[in-house]
Amino acid sequence: MTLFYSFVVVFLVAVFQLGCDVRTELKEMHDSTKKMEKHTSKMVDITEKMEKTTAQVNDSVEATNKEMVSTKEYIVSVDSKMGTLAKDTEQMKSSISDLRTTAKALDNKMQVLHDLNSGINETYDGLRQGDSLGIRVKAFEGLISSRSFEKKMSHAAQYFGAFEYQLYNGLGLDAQEGRREKLILLAVQQFFKDVYDVYNYDENPIPLSDPEKNNDENLEASFNALALALHKDNPKQEEEIGFLVKQDKSLNLQATHMLKLIKSALFSGSELKKGNINLASVSEIEREILNNEEVAIKLLQSRWTILLTAALNKSVKFKEGGFILAAWKLLNKWELNFGLLNESKIEEQHLMLKKAVETREFLKTIGVKTKTPLKLSWFIKRMNVIGYESLSPQSRLVSQEVVKLIDQLKE
Repeated sequence: MTLFYSFVVVFLVAVFQLGCDVRTELKEMHDSTKKMEKHTSKMVDITEKMEKTTAQVNDSVEATNKEMVSTKEYIVSVDSKMGTLAKDTEQMKSSISDLRTTAKALDNKMQVLHDLNSGINETYDGLRQGDSLGIRVKAFEGLISSRSFEKKMSHAAQYFGAFEYQLYNGLGLDAQEGRREKLILLAVQQFFKDVYDVYNYDENPIPLSDPEKNNDENLEASFNALALALHKDNPKQEEEIGFLVKQDKSLNLQATHMLKLIKSALFSGSELKKGNINLASVSEIEREILNNEEVAIKLLQSRWTILLTAALNKSVKFKEGGFILAAWKLLNKWELNFGLLNESKIEEQHLMLKKAVETREFLKTIGVKTKTPLKLSWFIKRMNVIGYESLSPQSRLVSQEVVKLIDQLKE
């Protein structure tokens, strides 16, 4: 019986154990089922998303297909246009080729024109040189051969007016850089070659030289005429420079003449001696003049004494009655009668004396001693001024200034 109960107990335990195992397995199956449900739910979600994505992709593919169709049509259009462009390019190549041919022909013509223009410029320059030289040679010959001081003055003015720098126009060869300075330098060089033909190597001026007396005095009178005409220029110079400056206001161009050039050079020479400047700052034109410094100074000495003589000659007339009468007046009182002069002559006399004083004062500023020639000094000291009462108030003032200037120049 005991054995039976033991068997029953064992059987029940086994059944219970089996029941527990089954329950456990059922529970695990239940859990697995729940997990599968969750996975299934996720799979459904994923499937739905994939369906949406697929739909979107299908839409994109459809849109892409449309774009590809459009692109294909565009490519066909571009291909057609490229064909047209190719034809246009061929035509353009042909046109460019024709243009190159035309350009080359034009270039050849331009070269011909350039050569022709260069030839014209060279021809003009050569003609101008020849004309300028011819006029100067003829004028200088006339200067020496004339026995009248007035004619000598006329020839001297022609001589200075014919230098090439007076005809500079900024065109052709004149357009070259430094061209005008070269022409001025050539003028200075030529002048200081020519002037030695009438220079007597004496620093003392002889303003009363009589060209009819002998050859030496004729040459001195010719030198005096050059000195008096140093300021003469060619009206063409003013016209051309005025035109060029009007066209280009940045141009630093000014009309010049031999007097201005000589004074500039002598002033630079004075500054050089004082140590205020160095040689490098002296232009080539000024150096050329300084190489002939003694002649340049003599020209200015002669200039102011001739101006004084010419001013006195308005009243004295040295040539009338000959120089014997003029010499006699040196020993006696003579009259400067303003009543015999019209207003124009008095004004001209005044202008001559002002220029004489200006030139003399310039020489003093550069350290050159000046002295009135003895005959002129004696002559001025014996002068008696009359005729004021017949003049207009304006002319009276001018005549009084004339007397002051003469007195300033008597020593």
